[in-house]
Amino acid sequence: MSDLSHLTQQQMANLPLQTPPPGVNSNFDNPETTGPVVVITLSIFLAIALLTVPLRIYCRVSVVKRTGLDDWLALVALVFCCSIYGVTMYLVSLKVIGPHSWNVRLVLFISPKVQGSLLALQLLSCAANFLAKASILLFVRRLFPRTVSPKTSYAIDFGIVANCIAYLVIIPYTSILCIPRVGSNGQSPSICTQKKMIDQSIGSAATNAALDLYVFAVAMPSLWILQMPLKRKLSVVAVLAVGLSACAISLVTLYLRAANNLDDPSRKTVNAVIFSGIEPLLAVTTASLPAMPALWVAVSAKSTVTLRRLVTRITSSTTFGGSRRRTGYELSGLSGENSIASLDTHGMTRTSDLERGEYKTPYSVTES
Repeated sequence: MSDLSHLTQQQMANLPLQTPPPGVNSNFDNPETTGPVVVITLSIFLAIALLTVPLRIYCRVSVVKRTGLDDWLALVALVFCCSIYGVTMYLVSLKVIGPHSWNVRLVLFISPKVQGSLLALQLLSCAANFLAKASILLFVRRLFPRTVSPKTSYAIDFGIVANCIAYLVIIPYTSILCIPRVGSNGQSPSICTQKKMIDQSIGSAATNAALDLYVFAVAMPSLWILQMPLKRKLSVVAVLAVGLSACAISLVTLYLRAANNLDDPSRKTVNAVIFSGIEPLLAVTTASLPAMPALWVAVSAKSTVTLRRLVTRITSSTTFGGSRRRTGYELSGLSGENSIASLDTHGMTRTSDLERGEYKTPYSVTES
């Protein structure tokens, strides 16, 4: 920054982050921006995560009545995702992300509030991805206990250790490298260059993609040898398939970060910011999907019991010729107790009469 020391404060205030193309003038006040795309996209995925993760916790606590470390890690990951969303919205509101770089004031971009927010976004993304991947790995490990599938269990343990080692290197390294020192007026050390920040983000994206592929490659072959109903196998396959979409997001993020050549960064980093924000949100949503069947069974069971009581009250009050004649409609096999009891400890449904082909009709009519 020594070459800028001769500039006056007014000159610095009008200096763009990058020189505009020939014939183009900087527009600091009302620049054309792609910031709304960031806001809309991340808001949609955050809303989905805010719906699924609390439902997962409710299901584990109130329906299955058994929680695991993976549940709470998913909840903490969601908190970090909300923080990522808040920091991203702040940077969009400052018009640091979205406009072309020649429409961003240099003095704003290098200010402590912007540089601190960018660093916070980097660290929060790492923490959210670490927690989300750990939640998925721990869930898969519960799905394949060591007594049933020892090889798969040990392979998942290896993935958990690899996840911990990778992020226990990336997060402290970035913190030590870029957190402002005392007396630096909020400025990061000179060794914290843009290239090193990009290298760190590439390492994080590569770790996420590798772990997603690893979980799918380990779990899928082992799934078909387990003794479980086909319906449950298909539900797990669906979860792993959604996990593959998270892997695709990781690969796209990796490509966008690797392709970043610092040319027009405030505009060209928009896609990377979007995919970086989606990545942990999609991961925690995927980790929460297995709880949805159990929640559906519990809600259906309570609705069935309520419907039975309502029909019984209506029919029991029917009178013909001075004598009471009651017609009862009994919903067989769908009582709340039986439905909730049919859940296993992971919130998945055990083999039901319907799956065995013995369940014929949702109700039977008895008349007395």
